[in-house]
Amino acid sequence: MRIQPSSPPPIKSAQSSLASNPFLRSITNKLEGNNEPNDDKQHRSVGVDPDFYDMVDDNILSILLNACKPLFDLVSSSSPDSKGSTMKPADLLMSTAKLIIAAGFKMKEKARQDMAEEDLGGGMFDKDVKGMREFAAKVPLPQVYDPGEQQMLDTQHALHDAPGKVLRRYKTGTKLFTCQLADTGRGVDVRAEMEIRAPVEQVLGYFMGHLPLYDKHITSENDAKIVLGERSSDHSLFAMAEIPMPAPFHDREVVTRSLWKKLDESAFLYVQASCEHDEFPRRAGVVRMDLRRSFKLTRIRPKLTKLVVSGSMGMGGVIPRRINDSVTIPVAFTTLTNVTRYFVCVRPADSFDEGDGTVLGRLLFLEMHPHRQNRDLLNEKIVDMIRMTNVLRSAQAKYRFFDELLYHVIRNQMRKGAVQTSFAVETPLVALTAKEAGRISRSFIVVMMSNATPQSAVDEHIGKFLALRELDREYAWFRPMMEAIAIELMRDVAMGVKLRAGLGAGLSLMDMVSDTIIIRDLFKTPGKGPFAKALLACLAFNLTWQVVLVLMQSAGLQRNRLRTMLLESLAVVSFIKP
Repeated sequence: MRIQPSSPPPIKSAQSSLASNPFLRSITNKLEGNNEPNDDKQHRSVGVDPDFYDMVDDNILSILLNACKPLFDLVSSSSPDSKGSTMKPADLLMSTAKLIIAAGFKMKEKARQDMAEEDLGGGMFDKDVKGMREFAAKVPLPQVYDPGEQQMLDTQHALHDAPGKVLRRYKTGTKLFTCQLADTGRGVDVRAEMEIRAPVEQVLGYFMGHLPLYDKHITSENDAKIVLGERSSDHSLFAMAEIPMPAPFHDREVVTRSLWKKLDESAFLYVQASCEHDEFPRRAGVVRMDLRRSFKLTRIRPKLTKLVVSGSMGMGGVIPRRINDSVTIPVAFTTLTNVTRYFVCVRPADSFDEGDGTVLGRLLFLEMHPHRQNRDLLNEKIVDMIRMTNVLRSAQAKYRFFDELLYHVIRNQMRKGAVQTSFAVETPLVALTAKEAGRISRSFIVVMMSNATPQSAVDEHIGKFLALRELDREYAWFRPMMEAIAIELMRDVAMGVKLRAGLGAGLSLMDMVSDTIIIRDLFKTPGKGPFAKALLACLAFNLTWQVVLVLMQSAGLQRNRLRTMLLESLAVVSFIKP
């Protein structure tokens, strides 16, 4: 069906159109030189006027029509208002032409980005997201539980709430979740807490197995294979996990039943326990495992869920408890990492905010940093993460160097030439090459070594390069992601680096002590007072100059400026700056 255009409204005169339209008025002001140039706009190294490129928004057609009205009026109308216009027809014609060129370029750029994102595997989990939302819509519906299901829920709920003797706080190596180990008498019970940036109903849908594409993608040949079984209702699921084991151990498997129940308006209980089922008969040569896990999900905000986990797993067969715990505890962490990764991957790029950026940075470090010594494997992991994650895939489609930027930041290795932090890469974001991006990201390690806090290091690094400043303005999640990675990198500094830094600080303090002793002895020695004063003045000038340099370097920081100034100045006057 073709929509017939309605009769066009009367065309305004040029003067009234410019006066009523802020966009056209801004064009006139720029042509007349009434406004100072905007240094914050995003410059493009293409044959398009950057002023007009930045003015073009999604409502391109409406803007073009509004821009053309005064032009048509000036050219064809003889009204008195048009004669009094301060804008020449030639200037307005040039403005309209530039605007049309910029609009066409932006539409072409958007089409290229969509094609590039499709080539990277765009929307690979769309069916999972749809299934998850369909399940979430059923969660508020009443659920009927049979006596066996109710007994299982009550038993697991009591075990979840039962306090155990805490052995120790387990170091997880990440800030994504915290963990404690409790002794149950028969083994170790893993208790963990974390926050997931997703609605509680969708988190529940994740545990109920409504994500076949995601499970298939993250499962390799050596990982456990999950086989979903009977779904007798929306709140019940049988499944089997097949776990390959290295020789001489037998392969393992575990058959589980999963149930969930609504506790109140904002809390749910999800439990999983090993069982027997006719759909999954026992197999010869395969050992059955024991599993018990309970998850309490609490809605903090509409898109933020608190998760409290309690669980234990027995490998079965004749395996010492120490070996059993060394295997089962990391398995519990893998479950928590997987759920975090899923919701980071499927969150739409346009709704990714600062909090999501922090989670993304921690996740990238946790999964990529262990492979930093294997360059090919690290590159493969980063590319796969980009393909899976909507926001990273969108950034990679627009800026082809983004994987190179992540690669060198995660690898975090000193390289010949990387210490030359004074080089300038003032190439704008749209024209940045992969080589320049690699050079920028390799200098990040040196910036971290010269700053006291990760935040100040990221702030200095972003402020040094035009392309990073443009990335920071375009993506709200970019800076928090970099800060999260920097925090983890500083925590993971090798012991040798710490020893060298400590040795340098120790020598500096010894030098301060020796200077103090010498100055005191010179003051006590007759006739040596001027030498002592000269040495003291030299020392005072040195400290003052270092403090001035610190203040100059910290003046341009956008975050924690005063705190950084005080901390760095304290390091100077206490002689531990080296």
